[in-house]
Amino acid sequence: MKLRVKGRKKEAAEDQTQTRGADFTVLMLGQRRTGKSSVLSSMITSMEKICADTGFRFTADDDTKIFMRTKLSQLQRIFLAHQGEAEFTTMEGEQNGVEYGAATDADTPYRFILEQVNGKKNKKSRTFVIEFVDIRGESMTEDFSAGKGPSVNERIMKSGVLLIAIDAPALMEGRLKEGVGEYHSRVNLPEDIYSHITAADAEMRRNLKAKERMEPRLVLFVPLKCEKYYYYEHRMEELNARIRTGYQDLFAFFQAHNEYTVAITPILTLGDVVFDHYKSRTVKLPNGMEREVAVTFGDSGLESMRTVPKYPMFRFRTAEPKFSPRYCEQPLLYLLAYVDAVSGLAEKKSGGKMKSAMFWAGVLLIASGGLSIWGTAGTMMLLEALQSDPELKKALRAVVERMKTSEDGYELVYDNLGLGKGKKL
Repeated sequence: MKLRVKGRKKEAAEDQTQTRGADFTVLMLGQRRTGKSSVLSSMITSMEKICADTGFRFTADDDTKIFMRTKLSQLQRIFLAHQGEAEFTTMEGEQNGVEYGAATDADTPYRFILEQVNGKKNKKSRTFVIEFVDIRGESMTEDFSAGKGPSVNERIMKSGVLLIAIDAPALMEGRLKEGVGEYHSRVNLPEDIYSHITAADAEMRRNLKAKERMEPRLVLFVPLKCEKYYYYEHRMEELNARIRTGYQDLFAFFQAHNEYTVAITPILTLGDVVFDHYKSRTVKLPNGMEREVAVTFGDSGLESMRTVPKYPMFRFRTAEPKFSPRYCEQPLLYLLAYVDAVSGLAEKKSGGKMKSAMFWAGVLLIASGGLSIWGTAGTMMLLEALQSDPELKKALRAVVERMKTSEDGYELVYDNLGLGKGKKL
C-alpha cells in the first residue's frame, strides 16, 4: 500500500500507512473459540471481490497479512485433512496432520487498509486504516488489574464500532432455556457483554461536558457458523429471533439510546462445513434415569470455559467440499456505510459548507464526547475527503449498495443513522 504524499519519498509514505493510528477501530466481543479471527481471515478475500469494480482496494497491512495467510491456510487444510470422514471436530493443536491455531490469548489488533484507486495521472490515492481488535475471550469474565492492559470497558469506550460475535450452534442447539439454546448463556456470555457495554456507556456519559453528546455508534450482532440453518433447515429468520431473545436486555438498552445503530449480520464461516451435534456422554440422574449431556472442558479448561461444550462435531455439506465462506464482507460494508453516514452528519452540522480544519476538529470533538475516538488526523482526512471529493463519495456508495439489510436473517434493527437509506442514494 502506498500513501502518495507530495514531496516525500514513497518509502516514507508506505511507512506512514503501516504505522499511523487507526482511522476507525472495531472492537470484537465474544467468547474464546467463537471464530472471530477465522471470519477476519475470510473477510479480506470477500472484500477484494466486492471492491473490484467500485474504485476501492482493500488489503491487510504487513503483519496482519502474515496472520491472515496462516489462518486461511489452516482453514483450507480442514477440507484435505477430513475428506471422507462422516464427522470431525476442530480443536486447538494438531489433528490428522493439521495444526489448528490456538485461541486468542491477548488483545490482538488486525489492521486493514482501504485505498481509493484513482485512474487519473498525478492524482494521489487516499488510504484509510481500519483496525479490528480481537480481545481475549477470557476478558469478558474477568476484571483486569493494573498493569494487565486496558479493560474491556476501556476498549469499548475507545471504539466507534462494536462487533458481537455469536456462536450460532450454541444459540440454536439443545433444549430450549428461556427461548434460546441451552448453551447460549455459557458460550456467548450475553450477561457479561451487557454489563460491559452498559458500564462503558455510563462512564462515557459521566465524562461528557456541557453541551457535548456521545458520538454515534454502530453495533453489529454477528452470528457465526450458520451453515446448518442457512442451507438445510432454513431457519435464518428463527436465528434472528433467537438473537433478539438471547440479548433482549441489550436490545432494550440500545432502543432507549439513539446514539446506537444496531444490525444483525449472519456469516457462513466456511461454507461447506456444517455443524452437526455436540459430542455427548451419558449421565445418571438422581431419579435413576439417564440423560445425554455435552462433553465440556471441565477442569481441563479455563474457569470461563469449564461448562462450555468441548467437541462441536461438524460434517461436510457436499461430496467435494470447498472453502466457500459467504457474507464475511458484510460487517465491513456496514462499517463503510457508518463512515458515509457520519460524514453526512458532519456535512449537515456545517450547513453543507466545507470550512477550515479547525471546524472539522470541532465537529469531531463534539461527536467524540471528548474521548478522542474520532480525533486522529486520518479520520479527519477521511471525513473531509468525503465532502470534497465526489469520486470518493461515489466509490464509497457503490460499496455500501452491496450491504444486506433484510432476508437471510439480516436486519437493520435500529437505523438511527439512516444506513438503509444510504443504499438508495
